[in-house]
Amino acid sequence: MIKMKKPTAVSLNGQIESDLLKKRVKKYADLKNFFEIVDENISDDTVMYEVDMVLKENCDMQYAITTIHPLLVNGQCNMTQGHFHGDKDFGEIYQGISGKGALLLVDKEGNTTVEKVFPGSVHLIEGYVGHRTVNTSDEEALKIGCYWSKHTKGYNRQAMLDCPFTINIYLENGKEKLKQNV
Repeated sequence: MIKMKKPTAVSLNGQIESDLLKKRVKKYADLKNFFEIVDENISDDTVMYEVDMVLKENCDMQYAITTIHPLLVNGQCNMTQGHFHGDKDFGEIYQGISGKGALLLVDKEGNTTVEKVFPGSVHLIEGYVGHRTVNTSDEEALKIGCYWSKHTKGYNRQAMLDCPFTINIYLENGKEKLKQNV
């Protein structure tokens, strides 16, 4: 008798159901030094974003949904920590699910570009480019990420400190403002 197996995961409305689900939470304490000005009024325990990911043994791909909460740090929009890949030959795909935001991309020379993120937007990210997602809305911004888990050789977060993004995004009077770092 032929039986049909259930899928590895079910992903609906920004939620993942899977026996292989792993969760990561990033709090303000983890991120505060990435913001232009630290806000002492925000508790270190404040959840800034969450990552739900599906990892399957003997599978080179990984699937994740990141939920970035709609918070401001002294007017600066909430964002992910960002990273470079350990292996620059393997990139990543992002897709906007809800909310709106921006994808910041930085090369090793420090040149930063910005792409709009919105429901349905698709972003092909080269493996040698550092990337970070910013929530510019007053609702949770969700994005899907798919990448080669074994070939990224982890994240190079130190590279984010050595080669930081040169643009920050603020909300002023409800409008996005891109500001060049000085």
